[in-house]
Amino acid sequence: MLISLHFFRDWREKQQAEITARDEASKLRREETVDKAERAIEEFYEEYAKKKERSIRANKWVSTY
Repeated sequence: MLISLHFFRDWREKQQAEITARDEASKLRREETVDKAERAIEEFYEEYAKKKERSIRANKWVSTY
């Protein structure tokens, strides 16, 4: 009986350590994904603003002639 108690206690501690490690890895992956998405959104809007500005300039140039 004593052996099985130690076995289960050790097993439970090991499982908890593995769960904690997986949670940390998952948290890091999520943060990386969020950062990547934020950068992609920022790049999209920067490019959109550039295209919009070029379009405005082109329309002004065309309307002057």
